[in-house]
Amino acid sequence: MVNDPYDKTYNFFINIQPKGQRVRSIPLHTVEQYNLSYLEKIINEIQKNIHLSFMYDGFTGQKWPTTQELIQKRKHYDE
Repeated sequence: MVNDPYDKTYNFFINIQPKGQRVRSIPLHTVEQYNLSYLEKIINEIQKNIHLSFMYDGFTGQKWPTTQELIQKRKHYDE
């Protein structure tokens, strides 16, 4: 999950890394309603039905509106 503040979108990617190869990020979906409450609902609904783990990028210092938990627990090397 990537926060794109320039286009005001949230972008879903899947990372794939075949053995011995580089990681490839494949875009899956873009959420154009740039609102953390809305994104939080989407993430919660996805996790109810499909048990995926998410890695967040571009959310440094931001918290989920409902729980007030930090969205991005660690800063990534490219920020």
